[in-house]
Amino acid sequence: MGSWTMTWRRSFRAVCLFVGSALSLSLLAGFGGSMSGAESRVDSAPRIPQQWAVTQAVGHGSVPGFLDGVSCPTSTSCVAVGTKGSGQNYLALAESLSNGAWTKMSPPPARGSQAGFLFSVSCPIAGSCVAVGYTFANQSGHALIETLTNGKWSVSSTPDQLQTASDSFLWGVSCVTASQCVAVGDTIEAAGNTEPVIATFHGGNWNVTTSPTVPSKPAGSGLAELSSVSCVSDIQCVAVGYDQPSAKKTTTLIETLKGGHWSVTPSSGSTPTPGNGYKAVSCWTNGFCTAVGQLSGSVPLVGSSTGGTWTMAKSPEPSRLDSSTSLNGVACQSSVDCVAVGDLANRNNAQVADGALGYPAGALIESESSGQWEIVKVPSTLPTASGLDDVSCNSGSCAAVGQSGDYNANSTAGTHTLILETKGS
Repeated sequence: MGSWTMTWRRSFRAVCLFVGSALSLSLLAGFGGSMSGAESRVDSAPRIPQQWAVTQAVGHGSVPGFLDGVSCPTSTSCVAVGTKGSGQNYLALAESLSNGAWTKMSPPPARGSQAGFLFSVSCPIAGSCVAVGYTFANQSGHALIETLTNGKWSVSSTPDQLQTASDSFLWGVSCVTASQCVAVGDTIEAAGNTEPVIATFHGGNWNVTTSPTVPSKPAGSGLAELSSVSCVSDIQCVAVGYDQPSAKKTTTLIETLKGGHWSVTPSSGSTPTPGNGYKAVSCWTNGFCTAVGQLSGSVPLVGSSTGGTWTMAKSPEPSRLDSSTSLNGVACQSSVDCVAVGDLANRNNAQVADGALGYPAGALIESESSGQWEIVKVPSTLPTASGLDDVSCNSGSCAAVGQSGDYNANSTAGTHTLILETKGS
């Protein structure tokens, strides 16, 4: 671990494990595993529009930092989460959309925390949300869970298994009601190996659920993670991520909750190099989902599930000049109406691995209609160094979040929060 040739997330974790007291958490610039867990949508919902506008960027209401997750329970209400700060000072950040305006919020830090990050948020109804991420203190860290109720954020108790691991992260969360949620991520052991982790919220408490053993990865070896989860009911969920049994192979990872039990679902995406696998998933009804991510090359990764069987979809190539292109977030309103967002990575920057938002070379938006994916034009006012990390849609209106500006290994001084919106017709 710790090699810059690994994916951005793994590089960040290496810093947390081996740099420790230096609090060099600066290898985090918005992860793909920051997904809101899209709610079920019906085919009669208004189509997702193709026209996007910049709502927040440098000089227009942004703050130093980055946004990683967004959830819109209605067409006029959204909550976005991420991280604000620069240098070695990082605090969890939340923003709320109401009455057409975004308002900054300050989720409280965990007790004794030196830094806090929120990667994903899910709001089953307006005003009620759960966000997950990571908190760091005293040369170690563990998963962070925060809850929004009646306009106030509070830190929720994290399961003991996530607090006692050498390190633990929660990258994605999906709530079907305010009292029923699933969060996914990974735990890191002392040897540097990672294991997927699933946590469920039911009856007022969070508990770790047994995650099935990844077939190609014996327990205690290699790297594996769940980056995103989408639930259409309290007993029907799909989680996605990656499995890297060795440095020479990365495969997509899909786990499905059915009948109260999680199982590994066959998927075909793989690459002989390190990659992020699936970074986001959106399900609109049981057995019908779309997942996006990055493995290698300039063509983003897109997979779709029909009746629970996954196949690879064809995604357009954004540019032959960008050899590392990633889709980081996806929202589907129906089986024929999806939008995905991501970033173009600069192939000439040897310090940033495929799919990282460390030095984004441009925001990427793709839309799917009746099985065909196409690239959507981004606003011309966006800075070249921009990237999008998540998207959420409701009744034809969408919000996408990310960052603008270059990120480097020493501070986030060059990055600012970024929000794009499109209004339903």
